[in-house]
Amino acid sequence: MTWPTRILLLCTACCLLVPATAFGHGAEDKKYRTEIVSIEPSGLPVDVRMSKGDEIRFENQGDEDLMLCGYDADTCEEWVRIGPDGVFVDTNSKAYYSNSEEDQPGAVPEDAGEGPPGFERVREAPAFYAYHDHRVHWMGRALPPGVDDSDPSTQKVMDGEVRFRYGDTPGTVKVRVDYVGGQTWLQRYGEQLIVAGGILVMIVVFAIDAVRRRRRAASPVVADDEV
Repeated sequence: MTWPTRILLLCTACCLLVPATAFGHGAEDKKYRTEIVSIEPSGLPVDVRMSKGDEIRFENQGDEDLMLCGYDADTCEEWVRIGPDGVFVDTNSKAYYSNSEEDQPGAVPEDAGEGPPGFERVREAPAFYAYHDHRVHWMGRALPPGVDDSDPSTQKVMDGEVRFRYGDTPGTVKVRVDYVGGQTWLQRYGEQLIVAGGILVMIVVFAIDAVRRRRRAASPVVADDEV
């Protein structure tokens, strides 16, 4: 195994150690953090993570369709379909309009959701979709109730749920949104710094080892009869 391959494998392993967290925009700052608590049921070929600030990202790693549900608590409004044929968004759904704005619910037309679905393909491959779901971040510009801006500890803001269906199996992603605005910069990013530092150290070690190997390979070999 070459040393670049070793570095790639090491970086991948270290990234897997970082919790599925992201900083939500809230009032467009880094004071809010979203963490995925659970994905139920377990064992489905569905990868869910937070990405790009406060986007929630669903990836279908199986052969059946993955349907994302809208905001209706009583029914699963199928507004995103992720499957072998690509990623499709129902532009006639209520959830489509609700998610048109990142920091507030978008205006929903009165006739949204009526009539046949208007699925449009937005991606052929890979089979993933990332978007700003209003259930996984704090959207208010004022501090959440009960939050103390001078408290350096992590303060819970709310719990959230995003429902989906894989094939005929319903599922739920549960998240927790915390306020970390009272923490110092080191407190907020300490874990990421430790992981990045470990990766950097190992890259340096592998680089030194690679230089040593090249020098050894370039050194002339003295035959026994020349000694």
